[in-house]
Amino acid sequence: MPGAKMRKKSNSRRVNSLPQQPSMASSLACSSRFLLHYRKISALVFFILVVCLIVVLNTSLRNEGVSRSDVPSNRLYTVEVVNEFPHDPDAFTQGLLYAENDTLFESTGMNGASSVRKVTLQTGKVKAIQRMPYSDFGEGLTLLGDRLIQVTWRQSTGYIYDRHNLSKVFLLLIMLNNDMAISGNFIFIFKLSSVFHLLEPNMLCINPCMFEIGDLQMLVFLWLKDLFVLICTRYFLYPPPPLLWNFYSCKLVISLQFEKFRHDMPDGWGLATDGKILYGSDGSSTLYQIDPQTMKVVKKQIVNYQGDEVHRLNELEYIYDEVWANVWMTDCIARISQTDGSVLGWILLPNLREGLLHNLKKQIDVLNGIAWDRDGDRLFVTGKLWPKLYEIKLHPLKTPFNGDVKQMCMPPAFPFS
Repeated sequence: MPGAKMRKKSNSRRVNSLPQQPSMASSLACSSRFLLHYRKISALVFFILVVCLIVVLNTSLRNEGVSRSDVPSNRLYTVEVVNEFPHDPDAFTQGLLYAENDTLFESTGMNGASSVRKVTLQTGKVKAIQRMPYSDFGEGLTLLGDRLIQVTWRQSTGYIYDRHNLSKVFLLLIMLNNDMAISGNFIFIFKLSSVFHLLEPNMLCINPCMFEIGDLQMLVFLWLKDLFVLICTRYFLYPPPPLLWNFYSCKLVISLQFEKFRHDMPDGWGLATDGKILYGSDGSSTLYQIDPQTMKVVKKQIVNYQGDEVHRLNELEYIYDEVWANVWMTDCIARISQTDGSVLGWILLPNLREGLLHNLKKQIDVLNGIAWDRDGDRLFVTGKLWPKLYEIKLHPLKTPFNGDVKQMCMPPAFPFS
């Protein structure tokens, strides 16, 4: 019977063990697959963590290298000089732009030396020039169609010139509201019983030209190259004045003047255009958008960089859908967003002025003047009283910048007074 019992135990053990074998195999297989997937996922997560750690460390190291300026290196640009061209060393450059066929238009400043000129790029020779009155200090210049538009310093006025010959555009005015008295070569304009203005005409003839029209006199004269036509009647005084003095009561009928416009900026510094809107600066941190038909400001933006205003915006140029601005008394050009006024990047050019100072005995002034050849994708810069104009190429700064961009490119506000 022991044998029978043993068989029973053996059989029962065999019976009990047989149905368990497939279940254990399946469990082992599932466990193996799970461990395999787990290891793969762990390896992937570990790899991602390592990559993230490398990126964070690299960024941290870069930030340490530019901590003084807190500027990402891809927003700073140095320049390579591609070509050098002669430039009039007596030109106090205030506005600069490129036209076709290697021609530049330039506006120069200083009272008594201000002008608008047409310049040959290759030689620097002045092909045509329109000199300005002593009282005007030329500033920014831009080209819209066939019209050169110029603003002036410390004034809310500007001039419009024909691009082909630099003659001022004529504007015909009809005016009938001013009483005048003529004495020799002097015209006293009276308004509301008080002296309104005093004109000394340029000599169209020795005295203002008088023509008889019945009992009336027609007076024609030039003043600062503007043509005036007046209808006058004799003005009798008692006692009679000296014979050399002839007084008339006049009405200004026609004034054929060079076109002079008024704008809403408190001062004129820089001017540029995208072909539709004018962009203007007045030496402050404000960038103006101006309707070229009315010369009215349609939008104002405060130019800013990392929360601080960028003051002393000077000469302007519209490039790559951005407004580029010289910052007065610096070697920097700000690349400004036309949409919100934020500075998108800085172009650093101290090497140009420093190179000129090292090689020249004559004193030069600051960097000022940006011109862009849109078709040829060429960029030109110069400065006030600089003997050279440079064609430059930009290069993003790839190494950490150890300077302070704000200190270098953002001087305090100009004390207007």
